Amino acid sequence: MELRDPIARALRQLSHHPRVTAVGIPQMIAGSVWVVVDFDSNLPNRWKAHGHSDSGVKAIEPVTFIFTQSYPADAPLVCLRDGFDRSHPHIQPGHPAVPPVPCYVDGQPREFMRLHGVRGIADQLSRWLEKAAFGALIGEDDEWEPTRRDDFDDVVVFDAAGLRQLPGRNAGAAFVGSMVLRDDEVEPKSDRLSIWLASLQLTLNEKAFQALGSAGGVAPALGLVAWSGRTSSGAPFVAGRYRPEIVVTLAELVERSRELGCREPLVAQLDLLRRRINGRPLRASLFLSIVLLARRPKNVIGQGSFWELCPYLVEIKSADDLMAGATVPVRMLMHRDQISTALLRRASGLNDPRERSWTLLGCGSVGSKLAIHLAREGHGPSALVDRDRLNPHNYARHALIPMGASEGLISCSKSGQLMGALEGLGQKAKGFGGDIVAASLDDDPTARKRWWADGTAFLVDATGSPTVTEVLSLPEVIESRPRAIETSLLGGGKIGFMGIEGPASNPSLLDLTVEGYRLLGADPAAREAAFGHEAQTISVGQGCSSVTSAMPDSLISTLAAPMALELGRLYRDCLPPDAGTVLLGTFAPDALSLNWNRTRIEPFHQVDENGMSRTTRLSARVVELINREIARRPHVETGGVLMGRYSEIGDVFHVVDILPAPSDSKFSASEFELGVTGLSEALRASFDLYRGAIYPVGTWHNHLSDSGPSRTDVMTCVSLALAQLFPVLMLIRTPSRFRFLSLEGHLKSFQPRNSAA
Repeated sequence: MELRDPIARALRQLSHHPRVTAVGIPQMIAGSVWVVVDFDSNLPNRWKAHGHSDSGVKAIEPVTFIFTQSYPADAPLVCLRDGFDRSHPHIQPGHPAVPPVPCYVDGQPREFMRLHGVRGIADQLSRWLEKAAFGALIGEDDEWEPTRRDDFDDVVVFDAAGLRQLPGRNAGAAFVGSMVLRDDEVEPKSDRLSIWLASLQLTLNEKAFQALGSAGGVAPALGLVAWSGRTSSGAPFVAGRYRPEIVVTLAELVERSRELGCREPLVAQLDLLRRRINGRPLRASLFLSIVLLARRPKNVIGQGSFWELCPYLVEIKSADDLMAGATVPVRMLMHRDQISTALLRRASGLNDPRERSWTLLGCGSVGSKLAIHLAREGHGPSALVDRDRLNPHNYARHALIPMGASEGLISCSKSGQLMGALEGLGQKAKGFGGDIVAASLDDDPTARKRWWADGTAFLVDATGSPTVTEVLSLPEVIESRPRAIETSLLGGGKIGFMGIEGPASNPSLLDLTVEGYRLLGADPAAREAAFGHEAQTISVGQGCSSVTSAMPDSLISTLAAPMALELGRLYRDCLPPDAGTVLLGTFAPDALSLNWNRTRIEPFHQVDENGMSRTTRLSARVVELINREIARRPHVETGGVLMGRYSEIGDVFHVVDILPAPSDSKFSASEFELGVTGLSEALRASFDLYRGAIYPVGTWHNHLSDSGPSRTDVMTCVSLALAQLFPVLMLIRTPSRFRFLSLEGHLKSFQPRNSAA
């Protein structure tokens, strides 16, 4: 079976991982490549004798990698074996008929893979399996991981602290008021529901039942909260077993309430509601929100309480839906807490009369601040692109504030809300909710052209996504868009990065990003913040549903405000006419003083070879360093090591630095041979400097005549390719031009590696 290069490369990298014992034969299923990879779960000897740990993790665990057509833009899907115990925490919710999926990274796998590669995924899976074997996915000192409820559209908004005040000494249940709220969107309406619950108990007498649906909502609604009490010994009932969320019917919900210690009071209240409906049938469906309060053995992550709130939604059409054993469908509700004044903050800016159109990609914490700052100057964006939704907790760091009580209770599109805020400031903008990555990879440019109409001065990428940076730097995308500006926070919010493209997007966003890594490595304080242990640590599973770093709004504003000032200047004075720019903002040790360094980045030199889609981009600094080395030895060939990054999505090398030839290198008029003395130490020092953000991608040498790769060059390149797990670059400088040779080992001839007998 012939595999696409990125997939073959990934399998080769997996086969070389120290914890991988075997890579199976790839199979094509429904257009995707499925491969079973065996992982050594590193069991102690006492468990190896039995072949599994006490928690059921096998000594060798098969993990299925699924490479879809969108790979490498998207990370491979990862599944465990069918019989893997689903009671482990950090397993994605899913039906028992579907193989369990581990939650092995904090955030989105595709963004993690962009920074750490497939090997990083293997590292995380190894750690996940080892922790699962010891039952330590939630450690002794960790907080309780809440039940996963990802990818559900229905949202319930309530005051969590208020509901946690309801439980008393004994188990109980209580009705509370509720409203189904209207959710206006930029895009056509979906059948998602946003529901609000009160935190005060409601006595469901005849009068209260008749009032359902008259509280201002769009449909009759009611809330029901149930909680556990104490055991026969007098100790609090504790739900200490982690369970994935698989409730799909009311009967299963009642069974789940038994596990949580509140079945009897819940059933009693459901029976009361059934009798009320029997006495006076419903004229329309009643949306019943049920919240089970589960008392956990330790505080729930991010909640400061041992009460976990598990909300569900049942659409009741008749009294029969509430009979014992009813199979009426249950929908999962995603809880969003209510907004308080402590979450809100206003921004201010300057004014300027000029008007130009520009596009904002990403309407989150950074993007929204940039938009509002410039809108307060009268120059807000003309187009807003963000597929995510603005939820109540985002207001802690988002530039917007809710304009009324009900607006803060519903989840709505970020672009739509920001568009409304700009309209309130007297400026028109179009909001779009598409996937920037998918649209950029689409061969039809009309999918993205609508985001930046003709005449758009520039676009600002505030997504903070490395994947978006790469796809925006693809040649076909550059041809269809205006010049771009990158704005992001690095090092957990300790560093501000701003990259401004040059004319014709040269240097491009990705060129500027790689140059930014090099500049960070040259600054000891910035290097530690960007590449140090704290910035590199990835915690298995903790805060699985959060894709942003926790940081105060004041920190984001401190870095975003200078970016907005620079954007305002660029808006008024236009982008640089002859080069690109990298701006890096870093804090002084007192964490108050902020310093921004501006570096001019000359256009990159692109090297192409006939018949090859792969390209090489050299910074002007690298070209100068190479020419300088050649001038030092005018009558012999010389060379060195190339430092940069390889982009899989674009199939392009970005070279921003070189390491000089070791002292034992051989220089002659016909050949250059790279030495080894001190090379390992230099490479280790480079790794310590950049922590893998920049790494060796190949070598360079020059020819004294305008000749292409020699036989020795080809053989050397083959040797290097066989030893490297991604394409190797051999750059050749001739008197008139640059050329390059690039090979990759074992792609078409990939063979599965089996375990030793």
